[in-house]
Amino acid sequence: MKKTPHFLLALICAPLALLTSPAAAAVDTAIIPADAQWVVYADFNAMRQTVIGQEIITRTQLQYAKETANDPMNGLNVGGLISQIMETVGSITLSGTAITDNPEEMDGTAIIQGTAKMRTISEGLVSHMILTEPEFVKEQLDLPFEAYSLHDGMKAELMIGFPDEPIVLVSRSREHMLKALDAFRTGKGSLQRTSGALTPMLPTHESYYLYAASVVPSSEIPDGNEPAARILKMTQSAAVLLAEEGDDIVARATLIADSDATATRLTKVVNGMTALLSLAQDSDEELVRFIESVDVEQTDEKVEVQMSYSSSKLVELAQANLEREARQQAQR
Repeated sequence: MKKTPHFLLALICAPLALLTSPAAAAVDTAIIPADAQWVVYADFNAMRQTVIGQEIITRTQLQYAKETANDPMNGLNVGGLISQIMETVGSITLSGTAITDNPEEMDGTAIIQGTAKMRTISEGLVSHMILTEPEFVKEQLDLPFEAYSLHDGMKAELMIGFPDEPIVLVSRSREHMLKALDAFRTGKGSLQRTSGALTPMLPTHESYYLYAASVVPSSEIPDGNEPAARILKMTQSAAVLLAEEGDDIVARATLIADSDATATRLTKVVNGMTALLSLAQDSDEELVRFIESVDVEQTDEKVEVQMSYSSSKLVELAQANLEREARQQAQR
């Protein structure tokens, strides 16, 4: 059996790997289904104008280029194509209903918006695959627009759609792809028109780089006394956004508890964790300053956590940690 072309999937979906990085502008609730249990939104146009965003894009491009240097896709410059795709993506809105740590069970759809070149490159990659490795790609004739499923030789791994609109759809599910496109076209059944589980978590801040929100199902959280598990057990839903204000990057997290009393306990846990982290890192002044920037406020059942730090210093801090980890691995 020929090698599964995971590098092509990486090319088409390379921007999705940056969803943990900054982005800016408002999430469009008209294209998010009201029944969504989680959503991640990123604006790559704004990310390219930020210190943190530029750093992460550069590192991701270098990493993909390194990983694909010895595995070209039938003569294509994989690293170069990844860079081109990242430069043409405008924004990504990813939402779904299943909350699980198993990638095979994830649902939902990514709506990728960008320049006409982004669409052309994506379609060109699929066409190239049809010609060179047709056993891995199949046209989806049961959809009312151009779409393909990418296979590993046994089953479909991913579906990619090219509707008339200047977008690219990526999903594991035909049903979710159609639902996302209908919301994009009409706004019907969207969070803009119908209140949903994520409505209380929609951002009110004027500007942000990344927005992510999710319902927190307690049944999916493993038992344990770890701080993270304790926090999640007390939380019904949570959201986070990143913004760049002046020279600083600002992170805001919102946690919704089931009652005021639970929110009070949650506030104490977060404050306690911050104090312990600060004491544990007293030998690193920059890291202590970063941790001590945390501010926690409670309003009824809502707990808001904010921290701000110099963007350039955060990049330096991250670089120092990466170099430290590299040295430790080299010594093993």
